[in-house]
Amino acid sequence: SAAEGQAADTTPLPHHTARELIDLGGAAQRLTEIFTERMEFEDGLRTARKQLVDAIEALSDGFVFYDAEDRMVICNQKYKEIYNESADLIVPGVTFKHVIREGARRGQYEEAIGQVDEWVALRLDQHLNPSGPFEQQLPNGRWLRIEERKTEDGGIVGFRVDITELKLRQIELREAKEKAEVANQAKSQFLAMMSHEIRTPLNGVLGVFGLLADTKLDEEQFTYAATGGRSAEALLNIINDILDFSKMEAGKLDFEYAPFEITELVEAVIDVLGAPAAEKGIALDAVIGANTSHYFQGDTGRLRQVLLNLAGNAVKFTDEGGVLITITAEHETDQEALLKFDIADTGIGIDTAHHEDLFTEFTTLTPAYTQKFGGTGLGLAISRSLIEMMDGAIDFESTPGQGSRFWFTVALPKLTSAQISEYKALNANAAHRSNLSFSGRVLLAEDNPANQMISKTILQKVGLKVDVAANGLEAVVAAERRRYDLILMDIGMPEMDGTEATQSIRGSDGANTETPIVAMTAHVMRGDREKLLAQGMDDYLPKPASKSQLLDMARKWLSPSTQGYSDSVPTELRDLSDSADTEKPIIDHAILIQLGEETDPSMLPELIDTFVTSAKDRLAAIQGAANDGDMSRLENEAHALKSSAATFGAMRLNALVADLEIASREGDESFVEQNIDRISEEGHAALSGLAAFLKNHPKA
Repeated sequence: SAAEGQAADTTPLPHHTARELIDLGGAAQRLTEIFTERMEFEDGLRTARKQLVDAIEALSDGFVFYDAEDRMVICNQKYKEIYNESADLIVPGVTFKHVIREGARRGQYEEAIGQVDEWVALRLDQHLNPSGPFEQQLPNGRWLRIEERKTEDGGIVGFRVDITELKLRQIELREAKEKAEVANQAKSQFLAMMSHEIRTPLNGVLGVFGLLADTKLDEEQFTYAATGGRSAEALLNIINDILDFSKMEAGKLDFEYAPFEITELVEAVIDVLGAPAAEKGIALDAVIGANTSHYFQGDTGRLRQVLLNLAGNAVKFTDEGGVLITITAEHETDQEALLKFDIADTGIGIDTAHHEDLFTEFTTLTPAYTQKFGGTGLGLAISRSLIEMMDGAIDFESTPGQGSRFWFTVALPKLTSAQISEYKALNANAAHRSNLSFSGRVLLAEDNPANQMISKTILQKVGLKVDVAANGLEAVVAAERRRYDLILMDIGMPEMDGTEATQSIRGSDGANTETPIVAMTAHVMRGDREKLLAQGMDDYLPKPASKSQLLDMARKWLSPSTQGYSDSVPTELRDLSDSADTEKPIIDHAILIQLGEETDPSMLPELIDTFVTSAKDRLAAIQGAANDGDMSRLENEAHALKSSAATFGAMRLNALVADLEIASREGDESFVEQNIDRISEEGHAALSGLAAFLKNHPKA
């Protein structure tokens, strides 16, 4: 009764017995309380466990827990469903190693097929040393992301997340990306093909009009020829716009940075637009700020493209008044200037409804304007992209009926004084060489009859002998029969293309294995130049090539004094006294005076000083290369001195080093040994002659 909490009657019992009974009753009551508490605790524990299990079962992902001895403690039903093939193995107490090994043997893991032991070892290492989530594909095609983490006592908690839908979306995106890349590649190939197919005949059209302009024409004929030439140039501009837009869209537009003079840039634009402006009876003027520097480093071609586009639009949409190009420096330091190019016109103006979309690709004013004025609607979009790619800004303002004003700003590095002097010297050299004729023999490989006629005529007019090959096979045969100073190789030819022909010439043991070969091609997409150079070409001339571009390429590889290999005197008969022509003056003063007139007479002393310094270094290098018997270096140094000597009137020195260049190329050590002192003497005589010229012509 005491255990039940009732009081007992202990009166009849001895005192000590009564006391013991009371203590025993209290103990029994305490045991009852402890038992009750334990039962309540176990009920709570069972409830907590059930709640935990319910929570684990409610997870949408697979869950598993292994103890420190890597024996499974608990997992949810989702985990067993995921690994259905080995679900019967997944019971508390089983080791992870046993589960995966048996699962691998049952073919549950595709990556384990044929290499069970190796795969089990790898997977067990991942499990025991978790370093981050990884993916696993099941035989049913489902994908899992496996995440495992260690607990403080060394156990391992694992999750299996079904990422099949995510993987399917990734696959779809990858396939879409691949399709887009294929489509983009197809577009690029189409543009390259169309560019080639259009540029090839267009090269003939432009070339014929250029040759026609060099003949005697009456006024009417000249008008027809000029109109045809401008139409062909307009077509070429459209093709270039489309190609530029495609390159920008693909992020593959390249910029080339080189020294340039701002006046030359503006004059080039005025030269192109002067005739159209004159035909419309409108003024076209340009003004450069009085305090604006003139010499910069930048991509003059892209700047000219933008300026031509904006000024060309101004001329196109102006019927009365005129167009004014203004260039000023908004900010300038010793190293850099922020230039502003402003193009204002008095034309038709632009309605405000078109302002917002004006720089959007393929946008024109209205169908009526497009029909009247033409255009692709790409020019302004391309101009904006070019300026932004140069970290500049472009904008405009316009009032209908009153005209428009477009402007853009771009920061450009300034040339140093030394760079300006070098730039002027190079330009003077080019200007002088443009009036010189050439000697030598060129092989022209070209299948288009019109292009054959044009290129051959241009080259022959400057004194070159030209052999024509109509395809790659003919070019190879010609190269086997005769030695050439230069080979101009079209790429797309029948029978054998230009690349194959070049490789055949390079791989032969004939006389032209080292002859410069220039690729002439209408393939002008990014990477074409690099591919051709990697296949044995020495240079690259895109079609359609103008007369000036073709002659510039000839000048690059043939100096005015070049003697053709096929026409050169055999080594054993070569006499330096003949080529030097001792009756010639050491310095031709007429050439120097002309050089001053073509550049700036006040700059001539500085130009001569620059040449003298350079020539001293070249002569020393020539002597050193001869002493070392280094024929390759000797050839390079002789070639470098040859053309500059001609530019500054040192014609005897020019002839001497021209023969030295040939002898070095042919490995004629005897010739070098016999004449190196003579060349050194002639060189120093030329330098003294230049000093005497400056003394007698102090104001040259």
